[in-house]
Amino acid sequence: MSYLLVADDPDRSGWLRVLGPATADGPIRSVNASALARSIGNTAEMGRLESVRHLAEEIARLGGEGLHMEGLLSRHTLEVRFKGNITRWSEATDATSALEPSDGWRAMLTKLGYRLEQLPTRGYLARHQGQPVAVVHPKNNTRAFTRLDDQGRPPEGLLVQDCRKQGARYGLLAHEGRFRLFEGASTQDWLDIDARLLGTGRKPFLWLLSPQYLSDNGFAELQEEARRFGSVLRRRLDRTIRFDAFPALAAGLDQWVADCGENIKNDQERQEIEKAALTLMFRLLFILYAESSGFLPMDNATYRSKSLTGLVEEATASQDKLSHNSTALWSQFAVLVRAMRHGNPAWDVPAYNGALFAPSDFEGAELLERMELSDPYFARLLTAVGWDSKAKRGVDYSSLEIGHLGHIYEALLSLRLSVADQPLRYDPNEDRYIPDDTDPEVHTRGLLWQTNEGGRKAGGVYYTPAELVEHLVRGAVVPAFEGHLEKVRTTAATDPDRAVRQLFSFAVLDPACGSAHFLVQVVETLADMTVRFLAETPLPGMAADLDRLRAGASGAAGVDDAALLRRLLLKHCVFGVDISPMGAEIAVMSLWLASFVPGLSLSYLDRNVVVGDSLIGVVSPETVGSEGTLWYDQLLAVLDDAIKAVARLAEIDDRTPEEVEASKLADAQAKTATERAQQLFDLHTAQGFGVDTKKYIENHAFDVMVDNMDARGRQHLGEAAPLARQYGFLHWPLAFPRVFDPGRRCPGFDVVVGNPPWEEVTVEELSFYGLHQPGINGLPQDDRIRAISDLIHKRPELPDLFEQEQQRVAVQRNALAAGEYTSMAGDPDLYKYFCQRYRQITREGGSIGVVLPRSAFINKGSEGFRDWLCGQTTAHRIDFLKNKAGWAFPDVTSQYTVALVVAERSEPPANHRVEVAGVAASKRDWKRQSRTSGVRIPSQGFGPHWMTPLVGTQAEVNLLAKVRLGNQFPLGERALPEYRFPVAELHETNDRRLWDRPQKSLESRPLWKGESFYQYDPHGGEARWCPNSEAVQKKVSKPRPGSGSMVARSVPLADRRSAVLVELGRARVAFRDVSRGTDPRTVIACLVPPGVFLTNKAPYLTFVNGDETTQAACLGIMNSLPFDWQARRFVEINVNFFILEGLVFPQLSDEDFHIVARNAARLSAVDDRFADFAGATGVEVGPLEDAERQRLLV
Repeated sequence: MSYLLVADDPDRSGWLRVLGPATADGPIRSVNASALARSIGNTAEMGRLESVRHLAEEIARLGGEGLHMEGLLSRHTLEVRFKGNITRWSEATDATSALEPSDGWRAMLTKLGYRLEQLPTRGYLARHQGQPVAVVHPKNNTRAFTRLDDQGRPPEGLLVQDCRKQGARYGLLAHEGRFRLFEGASTQDWLDIDARLLGTGRKPFLWLLSPQYLSDNGFAELQEEARRFGSVLRRRLDRTIRFDAFPALAAGLDQWVADCGENIKNDQERQEIEKAALTLMFRLLFILYAESSGFLPMDNATYRSKSLTGLVEEATASQDKLSHNSTALWSQFAVLVRAMRHGNPAWDVPAYNGALFAPSDFEGAELLERMELSDPYFARLLTAVGWDSKAKRGVDYSSLEIGHLGHIYEALLSLRLSVADQPLRYDPNEDRYIPDDTDPEVHTRGLLWQTNEGGRKAGGVYYTPAELVEHLVRGAVVPAFEGHLEKVRTTAATDPDRAVRQLFSFAVLDPACGSAHFLVQVVETLADMTVRFLAETPLPGMAADLDRLRAGASGAAGVDDAALLRRLLLKHCVFGVDISPMGAEIAVMSLWLASFVPGLSLSYLDRNVVVGDSLIGVVSPETVGSEGTLWYDQLLAVLDDAIKAVARLAEIDDRTPEEVEASKLADAQAKTATERAQQLFDLHTAQGFGVDTKKYIENHAFDVMVDNMDARGRQHLGEAAPLARQYGFLHWPLAFPRVFDPGRRCPGFDVVVGNPPWEEVTVEELSFYGLHQPGINGLPQDDRIRAISDLIHKRPELPDLFEQEQQRVAVQRNALAAGEYTSMAGDPDLYKYFCQRYRQITREGGSIGVVLPRSAFINKGSEGFRDWLCGQTTAHRIDFLKNKAGWAFPDVTSQYTVALVVAERSEPPANHRVEVAGVAASKRDWKRQSRTSGVRIPSQGFGPHWMTPLVGTQAEVNLLAKVRLGNQFPLGERALPEYRFPVAELHETNDRRLWDRPQKSLESRPLWKGESFYQYDPHGGEARWCPNSEAVQKKVSKPRPGSGSMVARSVPLADRRSAVLVELGRARVAFRDVSRGTDPRTVIACLVPPGVFLTNKAPYLTFVNGDETTQAACLGIMNSLPFDWQARRFVEINVNFFILEGLVFPQLSDEDFHIVARNAARLSAVDDRFADFAGATGVEVGPLEDAERQRLLV
């Protein structure tokens, strides 16, 4: 039986204290008596269950402050930037003085200065000075703000639809004195203001609805201030957590370890402590964000007193009085964690459950159950994460975007818990821990947190700015989902129930999701588009799904249909993969916050965010064996069982902990169904790790599928299974059986988005030893070598561990090379493999929207990806950004250019031109670039294998097409081919042992690098000395020169070898490998004298059938402005061989050829070192007057 107990509130006249109506153990709230009477009156025509739920929601709302925001502004903006700004607040106070709480919505808007005009279909248009400002949809009750109407249409969807029709930027849902404000660009963000709950002191907030704010950009200015503050807060929190919170945490752990006797010298036990500490941080940040955002009941006085926000305030106020013998603060936090885990009705907190708060099955959770931090250390930690010491108030986490919080989460994973082997002090200038016996921060055997580089600053975590994420989602996800919704619309005309199921049959993936920044934006976008779609095409069955989901929410929760829809879309349509278990949990936390529904348990998302290596594993079962075989038929049956189990999982609403457990069971059933297929695919993948299973699979695949393996098969499996766990094998048809259902017309994901890792598959020696001895990175080189030697003496097992790590990485490289990839040139950068993976997992007709380094569009190793992207796929748009001053990626060098790619996996139409835009060098540039069309480049405007130029205007496109008329570089500048190819003589790193001598010797030659010359200026600076030894001669003679050049297809190896020997006996044409932004030229070529060696930073050209005159003509063209302009369109940092051979020389007449050759020869013959060259070309030797030099250059 439901009841409502009311009593006068002795502290507030005209207010009542209320208990009920849903449960007897719920919270007691204080509400306005008149408002409660109206809410009770509104239930008169409702059924009993509906009226109880409605009244519970209204009492929860009435217990608030009359101001609630969901994404549109933040509490900090309202309380500090608006209310705390004397000018703004005084103006608002004066302007709203005539407003009365009893005024209805029409009277209030009129008094604020609007003229209301009734619209023919529904609602009103609020104008100011004749201009449309906002569409107003009056509602009979506030419940209509959050529910589908009788036809199944979302109220916010109808509102923004009318805003678009009327050209109004804003929309208002209105009932009596309550308003919900939307910006027409999104149905997901709103600001709710209730005049009757604001009270006199907060009435000026109504000025936010005035024409002065909505029409004159005042509101937009507040939004921009909120965005800027969020970015600043993210950076400030990241630093505070690293520099204040983690040192406090380390000190607290130090004491706890000493008290309980944990063995921190044991790497495995220390790693467990590290995981527990990170989980603690994640819990703190999650709860603080949820409380600031209103996801947890901060308006409930009982919860407020027990909240983490309250605990932060208590810790801050009592810091000076705390005892190391007390863990009271920790105990209070433990009670809050248990409330999140099991629920607490008196606090109005349901059992949110979720792995983050579980006592086990989450990294470090079991150890965290035993851990306790004493009050002084935990207080320091709480203050660091939750208190703004300058403003003297708690940090408003709602000012952060979920992406900001995800970035903070992700950056924390770059920190490692280490043990100091000597007293250390942190040096902020060097970002290093350095030895300090006099005033150490960390004593010997003390715990400290550090990055792989030995410091505290963030590094290696590349947060993709929100504007770039939005651009890619808008370009890739929006058109794909629009097409999907059109199919749903067609189905709805004949079968509305099937249309509901079809709506959720759309899949978006980020295969390297990290903190789920892309996926959070995808959830937001899909929800917004679905709300708009339902406003035009209502689906009656959708209301039933939402009502069923809402029925599980706690009685006092006011749940919006749009929020429920967002949760459904997440579970059905959004997927991610991350190689790190903790990284995957961070993604899950971000997605929980993006789909948080007060009163419902946190969704089970282990099938949405999968732990594994996206690059290692089976994509296509056909690579394991042929279709039509017995084992393949068995696989289809297995996949069918898995598809059914995953379908059951997707249909479970996860409203309660019991339903979450049901989801876990369905997931386990899906894994059980595919266990044999998992073993078969593991055996196949293990071949790349040196396990010889090929013949066994050919002969016994069916036996594996029916669990009838012989002893040899079990032996193979015993080798493969540990590899699968260690390297995270991910078999796509098993991890995502519904997406890769062979019965689908086009298996695969509808859209793939993200920003893949860019690093090489390597392990650095210094980083490895730095983790075992903090401070080693900050030492001078000689001291560092001695320190590593001493460390190895103390811990002789470390070299073996380092070698094991090197072997592990080498094995990983080999496994990637043996995977479902075509061979690639160059270093094994991960992004190259991701480029190939994109095309494997995106369905035919699907889309991709990804961030890549520009090198993917110019290097040889990615030519296969470009051939697919631009030749076999419809590449819609490629945007280029110059990371000047780190405006886009602060942790990436400013020399880098970044590409944003949007493409559709479909045959490009005839005469398709790829849209290319760039190069944005600042946030302002990007804002302009993203809103305008790029230039359209025809296929002939690209280099070989679709090498993509940087062009900003159509005039540049046209000019480039003209400049690229002629011969490819290796063919020369005349009508008949005069072959030439580049050679790297001695490698700066790999061959250093050949010349690393302290002094010059008679048997040595100068060793030049790129800085040793400039155009026509062979000054020889920065040269070292290299012995002319037998080993060096063997290197420079080059056994297979030009093997990677296009010349190799036309010129035999013997002729190429002979040509190299000719070059070694004369002056050579060399060029700089590195193109620096400070250089006025991209291509810097020079004739270098005989008798010098060259590093790979100064490659030289070998001319197969050309004399010195041909050398000079080539040099003249390379140093010309037109050739440099062409090269600048393609070169990023290195003038590598692949790019050079893709450039074009003009085809010269004999007369022009000799003019160019003669001028370049004279410019090159600067002294007697070039006498033979001068004689061969018929020019004089010696320096030139400036005027003559300038004439020859022109």
